[in-house]
Amino acid sequence: MDFYYLPGSAPCRAVQMTAAAVGVELNLKLTNLMAGEHMKPEFLKLNPQHTIPTLVDEDGFVLWESRAIQIYLVEKYCAHDETLAERLYPRDPRRRAVVHQRLFFDVSVLYQRFAEYYYPQIFGKKLAGDPDRLRSMEQALEFLNTFLEGERFVAGGDDPTIADFSILASIATFEAAGYDLQRYENIYRWYKRTSEIINPQHCIPTLVDNGFALWESRAICAYLAEKYGKDDKLYPKDPQKRAVVNQRLYFDMGTLYQRFADYYYPQIFAKQPANPENEQKMKDAVSFLNTFLDGHKYVAGESLTIADLTVLATVSTYDVAGFDLSKYPHVAAWYENIRKEAPGAAINQAGIEEFKKYFENDPQRRATINQRLYFDMGTLYQRFGDYYYPQIFEGAPANESNYAKIGEALTFLDTFLEGERYVAKGKAISLADISIYASLTTFEVAGYDFSAYGNINPQHCIPTLVDNGFSLWESRAIQIYLAEKYGKDDKLYPKDPQKRAVVNQRLYFDMGTLYQRFADYWYPQIFAKQPASAEKEEKMKEAVGFLNTFLEGQEYAAGNDLTIADLSLAASIATYEVAGFDFAPYPNVAAWLARCKANAPGYDLNQAGADDFKAKFLS
Repeated sequence: MDFYYLPGSAPCRAVQMTAAAVGVELNLKLTNLMAGEHMKPEFLKLNPQHTIPTLVDEDGFVLWESRAIQIYLVEKYCAHDETLAERLYPRDPRRRAVVHQRLFFDVSVLYQRFAEYYYPQIFGKKLAGDPDRLRSMEQALEFLNTFLEGERFVAGGDDPTIADFSILASIATFEAAGYDLQRYENIYRWYKRTSEIINPQHCIPTLVDNGFALWESRAICAYLAEKYGKDDKLYPKDPQKRAVVNQRLYFDMGTLYQRFADYYYPQIFAKQPANPENEQKMKDAVSFLNTFLDGHKYVAGESLTIADLTVLATVSTYDVAGFDLSKYPHVAAWYENIRKEAPGAAINQAGIEEFKKYFENDPQRRATINQRLYFDMGTLYQRFGDYYYPQIFEGAPANESNYAKIGEALTFLDTFLEGERYVAKGKAISLADISIYASLTTFEVAGYDFSAYGNINPQHCIPTLVDNGFSLWESRAIQIYLAEKYGKDDKLYPKDPQKRAVVNQRLYFDMGTLYQRFADYWYPQIFAKQPASAEKEEKMKEAVGFLNTFLEGQEYAAGNDLTIADLSLAASIATYEVAGFDFAPYPNVAAWLARCKANAPGYDLNQAGADDFKAKFLS
């Protein structure tokens, strides 16, 4: 199977772990996003949403969205091993529903909030970390910590499931960013345990060759050269030549790359100032390499070896960080030559272009007091108004969703005050305390019970389903559960692995793209009174364009039969419709929506809810 990916991508890593677990070999296709490879016509034919990871099975079946791919791999390639399939993706509707809920939680909450906090610092306008987004990200970790209370794995049970693989990849990205996971006891314990089951050193890269697992890049290089090399040029058999290659590999790992990491990583991931002592050690390491190369064309002698390939990867990283190699003439000459000669140099360069973005950050922090004032205006008091004002001024019934959001806001505030005397920290009262005190007084006058919310569902969100004591939340996980447990047949959620995989992909697309982009555009206008963003509007239109492409030549979102994917997408598109979105440029979507209105069971309930949303928030 062809697998289009980037090594640093958490979703890609989740698929790779799943493939290794089920014994499937992936033909890795590095996709250079910086070079626009995902926008080339040949890739767009495979995946009109132009995202990675993308899988192309041997029969030409194309699938994207990592969690849909994970499910597909287990369902199709574990058919011969029911025990393994049951461990990775349980058949029991309740256990499977929890796996789905955790997968949807990962895509829409855990990883989404990581991206919202870190990506603007790394890839965007190089802003300082936004305190609101930091708190939102930490709240997601708190949810996960709660899910793991008393449990060995994220979906319960005694064995890891694909939900563990997916969330493990996300949490590994938190760790790589320098976030302290030890603050969350249950997560930290699970992370260490699960990492050791999958990869005792829980690191990448990890190679799985016909069931043989190996990690640490230099050990992998040596293994590949010895097992698959046509000769011994890359890794000589002569003891002395091999010894020099090994020495250079250990030098690369323990000195050259380590000193780069010691100097740059605290700046990149922990926003610490540059350390002059570590900078000098880094320069010393490059000087050592310069000495090794004196009188030699390659780092381990007169022939290109795996030592050159590993050192090339490291020196390329120095280069994109702006390190001045011209002061080290032997290194500079070797680097110029090896970039042309080394096999796979283009792949190395693609990864370097991706890594380059980490070095374009100039953080500026907002004052805590201002953040708390904006929190009061845009979150705390706004949510009070969203819940109480329609009741007070319009005679509308209480909206439980808005009530839940009040509880979330108060949780944020409670965290701000943990160990602090005042909301903006420090020893003196501030404008933020006066403003928030006035807001809380209003809560009190309204009779709000500050301790009354959040017992059934630790993520305190709706919808939440309780079925004979079994509690489940996240709408798409609930849909799958209802279809699997109570469906008279499999029409709404097909059992065929490929058909089901497409339904799953559409569900993840709905959650992570279609509805998310609606929310990104409209919610700041509705709840924070911000002006419309033209950029976010274009992204919203792009999402509908993707759906229009998916529907080309078929009646429903996942084929010619109505499935739960249509029910989920119809709920989102109905919200677009009441918001006044123009579907005229998207004829496939318009025709599909008409079919859903005519044929989808319960569409009148969907329309009533959409109309209610319009009346409360868009009128």
